[in-house]
Amino acid sequence: GLTSSPTQLRWTVTKNGCPSSNLVTIINNKVTATASPLLTTCDGTVTLDGNNPNPGTGEWKKVVSGAPGNIVNTSAYNTQVNSIPQETSISLRWIVTSAVGGCKDSVQIVIRNNDFNLSAGLNRTTCVDTIQLSADSPAPGTGLWTVANGAGTFDTPTSNQSVVRNIGVGTNIYTWTVNKNGCPKSANVTITNNQVF
Repeated sequence: GLTSSPTQLRWTVTKNGCPSSNLVTIINNKVTATASPLLTTCDGTVTLDGNNPNPGTGEWKKVVSGAPGNIVNTSAYNTQVNSIPQETSISLRWIVTSAVGGCKDSVQIVIRNNDFNLSAGLNRTTCVDTIQLSADSPAPGTGLWTVANGAGTFDTPTSNQSVVRNIGVGTNIYTWTVNKNGCPKSANVTITNNQVF
């Protein structure tokens, strides 16, 4: 195939015993656009990884012009995209144009923000040392209860609705940690035990 270096072809015609020839020079200005097809983030910001278009130029464009997210520098192959909302996907196109000849190539990618809202339930006051918790479901991920302050024993530490026993007198803080789609997140709930003896 033709390379980016000049290729010369000679066309020779012989007519009535007389040869005549001419040279033609062909330069292949073909360019290739590459980038990871899927990028994920847990905070709404991601660094793109398109190929360096030098000596040509490149441009990042949203497939849907009104889609959320901010492309910091549309002409930089390794720019950042920020302000992508939680649990939202956007599609971008990386377009590479040759330095001469106007040749173009493009590739489409998807960015997914896997961040999510999380609640460990309402703060409550009790007069007994046992209570059922009510945090957000971790599905399709996993969750785990831990004691951040005070005391308590969880019947099912991986259940968002676990019963907690042996709650300490006074203020107790329990942490519900969820790992979902590669993103970890934690939330606290305060249980105040006013039990008297």
